[in-house]
Amino acid sequence: MMLVERAHAHVIDNAIESARTGHPTVLVIEGVAGTGKSTLMTQICGRARGYLSRTAEGDDGEHGSPFQTLESWGVTVARGSNGASPTSFVVAQQLRELVDDLGTSGPVLLQLDDLQWADPESVQALTWLLERVAGDRLLVVVGTRPLAPRDHDAWQRFIASSNTVHTLALNGLSNDLATELIQGVHPGVSNDVAHYLWEHTGGNPLYLTSLLRGHDLPELSRMRVLPAPAEFARTLSARVERLSDAAVRLLRAAAVLGQSWMALPEVALVAHVATPTDAAAELAAHELLLQRATNPGLSVRLPHALIRAAVYQYIPLPERRQLHLWAAEVVDDESAALEHRLAAAEQFDDVLADELERFARARHAHREHRVAAQHYRWSSRVTSNSLLRNRRWLDGLFESVLAGDIALAQDELAENPHSRDHVRRALVTGAIEVFASNWRSALQNFAPVANEETDSLTRYRLEVLTGWSQLGSGGETQDVVRALSIATSQGQQDGSLDGFVSFTLGMIGGRTGSTTALAETFASLPKIASATPIELTYLLAWRGMIFLRRGFHEEAIADLTEVDRRIQDGFPDISDGRFMASLAAALLSSGQVPLADAKMRVALDSARNTNNPLLQTLAAWVPIALGDMERANEHLLNATEWLRRMPWPEAFETLLVAQVMQLHLSEDHGARARLLGDHRRMFGRRTLDPEGSMNPFWILHAAMACVWSNELESAAGLLAQIQHDALTPEWIHAGERWVNGLIAEARGNDSHALALFDEADTNWPDPGHLYLAHMHFDRVRVAERLGEQHAATTSRAIARDIYEKAGALGYLARLGESEEASTAQASLTMLSDRERDVVALLATGHSYVQIARDLYISRSTVGFHLSNIYAKTGTSNRHELIDLVRT
Repeated sequence: MMLVERAHAHVIDNAIESARTGHPTVLVIEGVAGTGKSTLMTQICGRARGYLSRTAEGDDGEHGSPFQTLESWGVTVARGSNGASPTSFVVAQQLRELVDDLGTSGPVLLQLDDLQWADPESVQALTWLLERVAGDRLLVVVGTRPLAPRDHDAWQRFIASSNTVHTLALNGLSNDLATELIQGVHPGVSNDVAHYLWEHTGGNPLYLTSLLRGHDLPELSRMRVLPAPAEFARTLSARVERLSDAAVRLLRAAAVLGQSWMALPEVALVAHVATPTDAAAELAAHELLLQRATNPGLSVRLPHALIRAAVYQYIPLPERRQLHLWAAEVVDDESAALEHRLAAAEQFDDVLADELERFARARHAHREHRVAAQHYRWSSRVTSNSLLRNRRWLDGLFESVLAGDIALAQDELAENPHSRDHVRRALVTGAIEVFASNWRSALQNFAPVANEETDSLTRYRLEVLTGWSQLGSGGETQDVVRALSIATSQGQQDGSLDGFVSFTLGMIGGRTGSTTALAETFASLPKIASATPIELTYLLAWRGMIFLRRGFHEEAIADLTEVDRRIQDGFPDISDGRFMASLAAALLSSGQVPLADAKMRVALDSARNTNNPLLQTLAAWVPIALGDMERANEHLLNATEWLRRMPWPEAFETLLVAQVMQLHLSEDHGARARLLGDHRRMFGRRTLDPEGSMNPFWILHAAMACVWSNELESAAGLLAQIQHDALTPEWIHAGERWVNGLIAEARGNDSHALALFDEADTNWPDPGHLYLAHMHFDRVRVAERLGEQHAATTSRAIARDIYEKAGALGYLARLGESEEASTAQASLTMLSDRERDVVALLATGHSYVQIARDLYISRSTVGFHLSNIYAKTGTSNRHELIDLVRT
């Protein structure tokens, strides 16, 4: 029977047609248990004719693995070589590929019931898909109970802010629909009795149906007081008592096994029913069991979670315990078997506790931290020794932190303010601060237990996170080294912290290692990035970031592109977007500004916590080149405020580089002259005295800042260090002549300055390098003062050509030639950020598939953006568009 409110039917049909015409749409069906969400979703599927559908359900069991919900849709989740789960941002790409594949045959319907029970990783990936999708013939229908404020918070923010989302709140059937339902079961019932039943049940269809099935019409008509909603379980129990013994045993076994579809022989084995087909048919006839044909055999499930809960509640405790023990022997999932044994436990069971802990450790090794956390908690629950019980509970909280369930860990700590294991508690509280990038607060938690005894694994974890926090908060390098030294002396390691260790070691190596030592470390990796073994990926990322800092931009691009590819394929990204941001910065410096902009946007989108000074300073580079000073200033302000509290040497470098980039573009002579003074007031000696060896790329910018402050000797001294640095790219040596030319200009010797600029031009290895254009811009100024008009004109033309090819709109405007920019540049200014990203990748030869992969969007979304781009630029195909861009 189709029971759909007229207003709801209108919304549903509009959503179906909107999605069919290429406007991705989300329908959220929200209501408390029993209000008909699942039934309505089934009816929506029937109305969505011509759609290719996939269905999934949240699992109210607590042993579900990450991305289990998406795998029900048919998403293939690519895991690391050690079985580690990728990030939700990466899996969102695999979900997009599924949508693309299905979409070749028609519009796509993805249904997810009981979202409140779905694994958080799947919901996060779905959210990322929906935030970036456009032009796809996609309808997503979600059924959910009202969510608590902290449940699936990213999803809740999305549905609250997106204009593609339509929410249908189910508060029960209307009087007319309830009457229709009642008369369908008991024809001839009076309107007065129907209204009485509707009013009593509040229109809750499940409760109403239960009353109708549990009582005949005369009985309902005679009742002066109908059963209250709290009596639902008793009403259902009364219905169950009228069933055969085999049907009751099969129903109870199904309730014990769970809410998902189960093979009938498996349920029968738990129920000890030899011939279950008749029992299953009896239950189906009483609407207490759903059946579906599978290959081979038959699968069954209970119709609703409320029915399962009601049946489970009335199973006698000894029988329930025995059913759980039988279920533990039948199910083939180890976690589910352990959960059944836990449900059967009547007292502390140290053997079971040990097995649960062993399973938790195995899940930890596979980076399934949320699953590990749950099993540690279960282990704690049946552990007899109070100290061990507390330790296992704290180990579970540490896993929750690693899984990103920070709020859950904070709530449990607040509910249990005292712990006998002070070191483990300090580890958990400090880890919470680490994952929020509150590194000083983390250190305040770690410091009091620095000398307390604990097991080697806990000490390893604490010292690794201490070293990381020292690094992030601007601590002394020797303190970082000491913490890592203590960690490595424990004889224990934790693979989940490998990224922290590798990254910290890389940063320390960059600070303290000589150029010879760096070169030797680089030599330990294959020269070709793709040949690097998977276990050395973090070291490859570190090499790429060192290449960036030292000015080897092409080499940095090669390394970090390979790291980016591996992350897309499922390798864990512990950098929280910084690897991709570094790739974007290298692309920018090599003269690929639009591509850098696209990558930087993805880096910021994928970062769980963008409140990081290195990420913020790198993020400022691209908008500077594009002339978007408002966006650049926002990033620089965030980074500056952070660094005032926690001075991070590597972030100081990128901050000064960004500020010099910005001031070189603006030519605000007052701001230029104040730059070093402002830095010294905020950051003291660190301004021109970085820890460890100076990076030549930073030296160019620092020397330029010295020139602007008229500290010419300091500028010359900085540049002199480049000459003795064995790990310096050729263009930096040419750039040294350029900045020396600026020193000569500041001393009033324009002729010498022009000669040095000419030497820089002659020795510059890459004729399209962005910094070569910067040099030529300065050469224009000096040549014009000397009356060398031909030289000035030539330099202006070279700078303009490089800036145009690089897509550096801000620098073109600085040349005073924004009005002379090509038609392509004028057209590009009308495009949205995402459209410019698509153009940037298209112009570099990317296919639709590659664009979709790099921008984490679907192929249909690429096509949608291209249609808009063609309309805005007056082109009709990719070849015309590329020609226009390159004009």
